[in-house]
Amino acid sequence: MSPPNTLPFANSFDSRSCWGQAFRHAPTKHCTGTRLNTLAVSTGVPRLKSGRVDADPPRMREGSGPARWLWGVCTAWLVIAVGLSGCTREFFRRRADHDVAEILTEKEAVSEGRLRTYFVYPHPLARFADPSDPDHPPMPPDDPAAWALAPRPQRPRIVTYLEGDGYLQLLAQWDQENRQRLGLPARVSTFTGDRYHPVLPTPEAPGQPQKPADDAYLITLEQAVELGFINSREFQNRREDLYLAALPVSLERFAFLPQFEATMLTVRQWLGEEVPGGPANRWRVNPTVGVSQLFPTGALLLLRLANQTVINLTGTGKHTLSQSHLILDISQPLLAGGGRAVTLEPLTQAERNLLYELRRFARFHREFYVSIAAGTSLTGGGGAAAAAATDITGLTTGVAAQPVGYFPTLLRQQQLYNNEKIVVELERELRRFQNLAGGFSGISELQVNQVEQAYQEAQSTVLQSRVSYANAVDQFKLQLGLPTELPLRLDASPLEPLRRQLEQLDQAINGYTDLVNRIRELEPRPDAVRILRQELENALLRSDYVQGTLLHQTIEGRWAFWRSLSTEADQGALAVTELAGVLAQATLLPGFSPASFWTGRRPAIELFLEALRREQNYLEDLQADYKLKDQDLPQPLKKRLEEVLRQLHVGQMERALRQVERRPWQLAVEVEALLGAAATPSVLQREPFRGQRVLELRQLLRSRAFQPVFDNFALVLLEARDEKLMKLEKSWPTLPPVVVEGIDLITAPEEVALQVAGAVALRQRLDLMNQRAQLVDAWRQIAVTANALLGVVDLRYHVDVASPALLARPLDFEGTRAQHELSLNTELPLVRRLERNRYRAALVAFQRQRRALMAQEDVVLLQIRQTVRRLRQLYQDYSLRQRSVVLSYLQVNQSREVLVAPPEPGVQRDAATAAAALTQQLLGALRSLPSAENSLFDTWTSYITTRMILFRDLELMNLDERGVWIDELDTARPNQTRLPPPSVLP
Repeated sequence: MSPPNTLPFANSFDSRSCWGQAFRHAPTKHCTGTRLNTLAVSTGVPRLKSGRVDADPPRMREGSGPARWLWGVCTAWLVIAVGLSGCTREFFRRRADHDVAEILTEKEAVSEGRLRTYFVYPHPLARFADPSDPDHPPMPPDDPAAWALAPRPQRPRIVTYLEGDGYLQLLAQWDQENRQRLGLPARVSTFTGDRYHPVLPTPEAPGQPQKPADDAYLITLEQAVELGFINSREFQNRREDLYLAALPVSLERFAFLPQFEATMLTVRQWLGEEVPGGPANRWRVNPTVGVSQLFPTGALLLLRLANQTVINLTGTGKHTLSQSHLILDISQPLLAGGGRAVTLEPLTQAERNLLYELRRFARFHREFYVSIAAGTSLTGGGGAAAAAATDITGLTTGVAAQPVGYFPTLLRQQQLYNNEKIVVELERELRRFQNLAGGFSGISELQVNQVEQAYQEAQSTVLQSRVSYANAVDQFKLQLGLPTELPLRLDASPLEPLRRQLEQLDQAINGYTDLVNRIRELEPRPDAVRILRQELENALLRSDYVQGTLLHQTIEGRWAFWRSLSTEADQGALAVTELAGVLAQATLLPGFSPASFWTGRRPAIELFLEALRREQNYLEDLQADYKLKDQDLPQPLKKRLEEVLRQLHVGQMERALRQVERRPWQLAVEVEALLGAAATPSVLQREPFRGQRVLELRQLLRSRAFQPVFDNFALVLLEARDEKLMKLEKSWPTLPPVVVEGIDLITAPEEVALQVAGAVALRQRLDLMNQRAQLVDAWRQIAVTANALLGVVDLRYHVDVASPALLARPLDFEGTRAQHELSLNTELPLVRRLERNRYRAALVAFQRQRRALMAQEDVVLLQIRQTVRRLRQLYQDYSLRQRSVVLSYLQVNQSREVLVAPPEPGVQRDAATAAAALTQQLLGALRSLPSAENSLFDTWTSYITTRMILFRDLELMNLDERGVWIDELDTARPNQTRLPPPSVLP
């Protein structure tokens, strides 16, 4: 939102002041006084006769004496009074605005600082907008005690508290646009703006809390910057600092213009008889007009006309006397106080101070954007301008808001979301542990309590995150100049790429776990054997999880090959030939000859599995040899090993599935073998203990038969999961490049990146330009203070021409009554202790300023180098954080699988001990997951904000009229308008 006018200084004027207009015969509606030359006309014009002034007798002519002069004096007095009343507050304010507008326009055209939509008056949409008369603002409500206990010399007509609400309309418009774009429901307006009398919500039903309404204004980063541009109190202070820095320039420039003066002293006097000179009844009027001119050499010209008119109203000698003096005074210091260096120094310093403040303002504009986006601190106020503001008002500007920034606030919001997600996970784990406690899993009440403790700690972390996020939002409101009670919500679109990536990662890992668990849950069902193969086919061939993967394209052919192999032991020589033909048609194991493994008593499926195991062992041994040499396995061999493992998993799954379909737990011979091998007392070998024991052994055999199917199915499905993870690894949101002068500071060699960034900073930094210019300021002070050490030699010419005394001819001037003086004022420099100290201090200040410039350049280079190194570190750390998040997800899912997985056949373990260790493993994995996610988002936001800081510090941040960063990649092209190095500046 741009303000209506580029500069608020309306109604330009031609004159420098109200009186200047009168002297130039150009009255305006702001200066209603009559022209001052009326006074000269009413006092008469000298008449020349034969080269001399026609003298009138002391006594005025009949009917034209005291009455006429009194009338003229009264007329002059009225003219001045009306003129004074015509120069109103508004006139002087507008004149100041006009002068400042001209000065800033001139400076902006030749300086590096650009004024983007500059306005000094509050924006009409700002919260601090002031629609009242700026020259007569209404009195704000006073503190009752201060109003009652202190004098009240001013009686206001209006007492009111002004606060604009245009920003609310702007927020409502943006909120509607953002919600339509994101497909969110409309906002429910509940904000009243009355912080002193809030409307408290009431629950809809007793004992039932009311659901909070979505009443927050939704804004984006660009909108936050634009809102801060018009509504930030700090930004408005800096605009006013720039305005105040331009006022001394107008004053110093005015010092070298003609200075007019016009004064008049009017006295009504009565003297008694016993008073010397009495009795008397008279008027005395002493008008004075003049003009002075200061020249750059220090010369001062003064031209003054002083008059004294006495009108006697009583006495025998009643008459009017009027005498004038025309004075011309010219002085020129020749040594101390003279010369252009000394005379122009105040103007020079004021002009340069304004340039410094203009650069500070331009840099502040970039700092403000980075502060809103990244939460960096703003630099201090504008030095001399801020000091001047304090001298004028004697008041401070208040406490500035602690910056927090858009991206740091979004980071806190994301951390809250991550922590809340872990609370949900732990709540689910707590319910599962409670259900498993007391069974064959070995989970005891101790493990349940440990999970519950972790759940409570996670809830406490969520509470802390909510407070941190709420405080950050409130601080961000202060940063934008908004009321803290205003409901505000930040658009999280900048984080959406990372959020989507984590959602896809969660789907890839948890989808794999869910599919494996769904197959495992078939075991207790009575029809598990009948439907197991069909469910496996559905999972591997038709499930949504495998769609679009390489496994979905190849599993059907590979599985068909293994289904074609027989499990019978004796097949004869014909079987070998048939198997060789099948294998020759398959592209899985080219060159393999089954005859080399044939014994005549081995099933074909076992023959192929044995061949694959041998090749697997050979390739793994070869891989170990390469690792000992610190080398990688050649790519063809690596692909071959991967294919062998994939085939082996499918073959083992088919063999285990056939074993389940045989139902070995129903074969009495196997049950009897296990029952006979059990070292149990003889009493347990009898009924009914024997029947119960048989049921338990059959259940054990059933679990042993199903377990290889589940394990190999998980290994086969792992191919799809790994493929999804590999694709996700390549689809992580990329970090934007950092290109300066055509060189990418991230991928270039570190020393090259540091040198390029440092050189650009030394050339482009506006604060360094000011520092170099201030060194010249200190250098100039050496000559200025040294001038005061000289002696005084002032040449002065003075002329005083008087009108006739005791007459009423105030403009009767002639050379016979002129006094001419030509004087030479000299003073030896005998006492110069104070001047000597100032001169010595100027020398020290110059040396200090030299060192300050060196230190400033070193500090700038240090900051730039640190920022570049930080960016390069974050860029590399971003990849590490990605892998850390993936591993955290895998650890959580693997910990869950191991916790509920049955022991391997033939492996004896203490269930309680294993459950305790696996519980701690699962809790540790769950705790590490939000930490890894938070670190990932922290690294991403830190890179984005640090990149902003670098472009800000290199002065390469281009802002549009809203104050938003645009065309950031234009820095990839070398700067064609590069500033020359300081050494070649004129």
